Amino acid sequence: MDNNYNNISNNSVSNNNDSNCNMNNGFNATNMINNNNGNNYSNLNNNGNIQNNIDNNIAKKTINKNAILSITFSLISMFIFWWLSLAGISAGVIALREIKAKNQKGKILAIIGIIIGIISEGLYWYTQIISK
Repeated sequence: MDNNYNNISNNSVSNNNDSNCNMNNGFNATNMINNNNGNNYSNLNNNGNIQNNIDNNIAKKTINKNAILSITFSLISMFIFWWLSLAGISAGVIALREIKAKNQKGKILAIIGIIIGIISEGLYWYTQIISK
């Protein structure tokens, strides 16, 4: 049994079974852990600061109000007031310009609002022409 035990000291592993395995290649785990404790803590702090900056940028990026108005007006124009489709198209175009300039969210809403507004306007005029 004395020949089958492993001895770990100074980062070298030796097995007394006729083969020696030395893993001392300049790697000292104890020193590495002790030296990196401070570095890991500072990295965590840096990562925390970076995460806070990312969270602040996300929080500042809001949905454009004109994009919401565009899709709302356009949907209402499909069922009740046809002339709101013009307001929906206008609000959508304004929203797209503001979204690009202010780096906001809502581009898809604005585009959908413009498309629905155009469809609503087209349907209104199509029914007016056909009914005559």
